Amino acid sequence: MTIPRPGENLPPVEYAPELPVEPRLEERSLDWRSIIAGAKLTGPLRNLATTAQVIELTERHVKLRLSVAAFATESSRQLLTEALSAYFGHHCLVEFEVGHVTGNTVADTEEKERQEARRQLIEGFRNDPFVRQVQALFHGTIDEMSVKPREDD
Repeated sequence: MTIPRPGENLPPVEYAPELPVEPRLEERSLDWRSIIAGAKLTGPLRNLATTAQVIELTERHVKLRLSVAAFATESSRQLLTEALSAYFGHHCLVEFEVGHVTGNTVADTEEKERQEARRQLIEGFRNDPFVRQVQALFHGTIDEMSVKPREDD
């Protein structure tokens, strides 16, 4: 151990590792899909949120357009208000309007992603050398409905 001279400070022995910091509220994404995931919405409430068109989105106010009037209930609004208020850490007002949904919804985006993943799965199966060899040997065709992702044990 080194003894410091008067007026001298010892250097730190080791630096503490930086711990990951939860992003501050201002830094959170105001992307509706990210908010739905972050608020851990499930079931009918998730369905409502993913099929709605976002009209206005701030940390304090969310206005959604729903295509089905039966979803625009006070109970749904209150449940979504509670979930978003918990996510943001302060009250978030939720409003619904009923009308024709235009533009992409989260549900539309997720469906496109599923379709693209399915297309890639079938394309990968179709291009597999073993599958091509079996097709050539037996003059076979691929039933695309039978193509399933591999389940690794």
